[in-house]
Amino acid sequence: MEPFPENWQRAVAVVAHPDDLEYGMASAIARFTAAGKHVAYVLVTSGEAGIDGLSPERSAPASRGGTAPQRRGRRCRAGRILRPR
Repeated sequence: MEPFPENWQRAVAVVAHPDDLEYGMASAIARFTAAGKHVAYVLVTSGEAGIDGLSPERSAPASRGGTAPQRRGRRCRAGRILRPR
């Protein structure tokens, strides 16, 4: 595998769900931000439409008894560590 180029200063990470980056890119983003690079997140949904293996009802906002707030919570806790801009 080729090393990822590091001759950049700004990046945008686009994902569908609030906790997707934390499960796939957290260590790389932590390394990038520690090196002074600016990484912005774009979250396309709030995670309410479903999780593989869970019905949309279980993944819905907390007001409907779902897990979407838990996913946002993971995203916020990770953000305090990873420091996206």
